[in-house]
Amino acid sequence: MKKFLLSAATLMAAMSVNAQVESAFIDADNVFAGIEETKWTDDKGKEQSGYPVEAGHLLCSSDNVTMKIAYQENGKITALAGENDNAKTVTIGGVTYKATKGVTGNQNPTASITEASTNGFVIQFDVKKDGYIYAICKLSSNKPYYVWEGKAGEGEALVAYSLTMHMLDETTPIGAELNYTLPADADGYFDASAADADKYTDGTALRWPEKIVLGAEAEDVKKNGLGIIKFPVYADAETYLLHATGSKVSIDGFVFSPTELEMKVNKVGEEPGETPVEAEVWTIAGSGTMMGSSWDTADATNDLKSTDGKIYTLVKEGVVLEKGVNYEYKVAKDHAWNEAYPSNNATLTVEETGTYTITFTFNSETKELTATTEKTGEATIGEKTYSVIGTINGDWDNDTYMDGANGLYMAMFPNVKAGTYEFKVRVDGKWDEAYPSSNYKLELEKDANVAILFNSVTKEVSVEIVKTTIGAEDNTTPYLGDRSMLIPLSNLGGGCSIKFTNYSSKANNWNNWVAVITNNYAEPFAEGAIKIALRADNWENVQFSNEGVTSNFNWDTFKDDMDGSTVEMTVDRAVNGDVKIHADITTAAGTKYFEEFTKNCGTEESLYFCLSVDGSHIEILPQDDPSGIQAATAQKAQKNAIRYNLAGQKVDANYKGIVIENGKKFMIK
Repeated sequence: MKKFLLSAATLMAAMSVNAQVESAFIDADNVFAGIEETKWTDDKGKEQSGYPVEAGHLLCSSDNVTMKIAYQENGKITALAGENDNAKTVTIGGVTYKATKGVTGNQNPTASITEASTNGFVIQFDVKKDGYIYAICKLSSNKPYYVWEGKAGEGEALVAYSLTMHMLDETTPIGAELNYTLPADADGYFDASAADADKYTDGTALRWPEKIVLGAEAEDVKKNGLGIIKFPVYADAETYLLHATGSKVSIDGFVFSPTELEMKVNKVGEEPGETPVEAEVWTIAGSGTMMGSSWDTADATNDLKSTDGKIYTLVKEGVVLEKGVNYEYKVAKDHAWNEAYPSNNATLTVEETGTYTITFTFNSETKELTATTEKTGEATIGEKTYSVIGTINGDWDNDTYMDGANGLYMAMFPNVKAGTYEFKVRVDGKWDEAYPSSNYKLELEKDANVAILFNSVTKEVSVEIVKTTIGAEDNTTPYLGDRSMLIPLSNLGGGCSIKFTNYSSKANNWNNWVAVITNNYAEPFAEGAIKIALRADNWENVQFSNEGVTSNFNWDTFKDDMDGSTVEMTVDRAVNGDVKIHADITTAAGTKYFEEFTKNCGTEESLYFCLSVDGSHIEILPQDDPSGIQAATAQKAQKNAIRYNLAGQKVDANYKGIVIENGKKFMIK
């Protein structure tokens, strides 16, 4: 333990103490939310009940202090001040706090002046800053209290604390108030060798508070009342423990200050200054990226803190934020949505991707909510998944994952019935980030195959109605005069497949289908955009030769063979940049041919595939996806991962076809 902390007088000359004071109180109605209460009969035949919690169960927290239940216990809700009690408030540093409900436990801790309790109801404080903690408790004059620096069994040391409590009975030998401070050595620990040490300890354990004040031989008083235990804390020690022995401490919350403050338990009617402050509970709920939980009003770690009941603040450190993303949030009262501000979600954006400290501030009188950011470090955003959710899926419970890369992603919806649909595109299967801000509304006058596209850079959502006929049916459409929709090709190793019937004017060998790879989504056939233009007649038009093109056509019957033929085409983009187009052609008479071409198109650019015509037309045919187009990454699926088919149904390891695994599509053959 360090030897010195700043006194309030020292710091007041430079800054406001209240600006540094933090407080946190237990939300008794929600502190055990989701935990089923259990009941049992103890060894004395008495009925008991409690909420079984694990070690480290969170009670409340401020910016620099977190209060937990140290060990596995059965927690209970208890009143710190009853209706008829004559002390219901405490004043710390000039601010008055009202004690309401708190938490206690079931098992009595055991300890000595050298060893902290390793069981029972023990409160743990984790601290990040030097200062003083003022624990607001219900205390007993006939139960000793211990404060420890460090965890039990790990070299813990007994801290010299100060205790004040109201006895609720002015006729006791002590009077209405009981106060004392344990003797401290030069480092602030309990000094068992002090001249008056036997006043505080019998050599093994600490004495009862009433015995410390009245003397070890005094007649028992045995009174309860509201009180405060104050003790110094240091960030380098990290952990402090508070407990009673022979009983359980009941605690409501704490005040933390970097300086020492005056403290007092107030008699009813004698509270100083203004009406006592009973801090309201306000919680930030919003994007899980910022808050750690997604739109969860019950998450007490996101409770704001106030020292005056008006201005509430919350600081979140080490938050990774991405440039251009709209992070939305609200403030909610009493861990519920009954009262929340603003009416439309507040939005936070940053101009640089990085690690940030976010400070939320809420004025409970004006209901103004703001957030400021301070960049504290660099950060890299990993690969994301994008999915469509909404009535176009049938409901708002299922995602259809999108394929693509380099900023453009797509999801196919075959045979969508005429009607009105709403949907969003969300990121990583969560509501933390979803677009557009208002639902996208799609009205279809007739049944259609629908492609939904998302630009992850601009955050734009668009819809394209998938054509199944490309080119005029009289085969008069010129070279690149019409096209199918563009299919994004992942630069991480991916591709697509398409099945269609080819119809030709039969005027020339080249009057058939054309498979196009382009790097320009807006103008796919612009000059310089086309990387590959593979014709059906064993010819690639960008290089204007048949170099590298392989096939097994019968050129004597080629024109007749191609007219009315069925083509099953696959396009694969390897991680090294190679793009391979392979076509299996079956003539109307049943003769089978193939054509294949591979070209390295690089790994950096966004690439897209489409079909076009040249004095021909094509009819896209159904596959597993009735739109006739399938897109799936070619990354290796994990053998034991959970997989789903395109309908969202769980499938086993023997399933063949397209599966969704960890938010990504894979082709299992």
